[in-house]
Parts: sequence; structure tokens; C-alpha cells
Amino acid sequence: NTTLVTAGNQAVRSIWTSTSRPWQHLHIPCSPTVQAIFRASTSWTIGDGITPSIAELALLLHALVPHQHRRVRTVAAGLASDAWIHDVQGHLSPEALVQYVLLWTRLQQVTLFASPDALTWRWTPSGVYSAKSCYKALFVGSTIEPSWCLTWKSWAPLRIKIFLWLAFQGRCWTADRLARRGLALA
Repeated sequence: NTTLVTAGNQAVRSIWTSTSRPWQHLHIPCSPTVQAIFRASTSWTIGDGITPSIAELALLLHALVPHQHRRVRTVAAGLASDAWIHDVQGHLSPEALVQYVLLWTRLQQVTLFASPDALTWRWTPSGVYSAKSCYKALFVGSTIEPSWCLTWKSWAPLRIKIFLWLAFQGRCWTADRLARRGLALA
């Protein structure tokens, strides 16, 4: 879970709302896991179509669009005389063909407005990213160790709490663990 938290923080740290940030136009490398978490947690609301690239909207077509057009071809530029159609090259697999048709129908329904594009965070009602909502989203479906309350909410000194925590995780050489390995208690 720690890697998911790190990935979630890395995914949203550098690309959130303001375009005036100095790091906004840098290509910051991130792993496919980070990109998947980010794509699952955000959605674009198209306004003027200048910010999101069409390659971000079509994941299966991503491999068929040449690298020089992926980040450059925005929704607004792609809609101008259907320029995005000419970017797709190569043989379309059945999955990519379905994605192509779905993207075609989605882009035919897009109307551009004067308002800027908005990136919306799916895990809050307001649509604004917060670290708290990121942590909650990353731990959805995880199980809670029933002994945490016994360990951390007790009135015992901290050294006892840490000992209990290690013992519950099986990382402490308790008497029963020593006996199982045939070691004598000193």
C-alpha cells in the first residue's frame, strides 16, 4: 500500500490546476502504475479543448498515434477538420477499432466553449484534489487489522506498543516462535 500512496502522490503532485506553475510544461517521467492511478482518479471536462490531448482520451489508440503527435494534438486542434484521424497509423486491432469508433462518436458530440478545460478529481464532491481523498481512495477495499485498536489505543508505554505491533506481524522473536524453531529461551 505504501507504493500506491507514493504513486498517487506522485501522479497528482506536479500537474494540478494552475498553468502558471513553472513545472507545468515539463515532462515528468512516471511509471505506468502512476499513470493508471491518475487516469482512474481524474476526468476532463472539455471547455476550449486546448489542454487535454486526444491521446489521453483514447488509451488503446495511444500506440497507433506517432509519438510527436501524442502530447501536441489537443482536442481543439484534433477537431479542426478532423485532424486526429490522420494521426492514427498502422493496423487497427479489433479492440483498437472499437476504441476508434467510440472516440469518433464522442468527438462528434463535443462542442467547444470559451471556458478553460477542467481536470476533475473523482474522489471528492467538489472535484478538487486533496491528499486526504487520495489516501482514502488508495485504501478502499483494504482490510483493517483487528489488533490495531488493542495495540495503539492502549495506555501502555510506546515501547510496549511497538513490541505488540511487531509481535502481531510475526516479526518479533516471541517464546512460541522460538519454540517452533527449536531455539531455547535465554
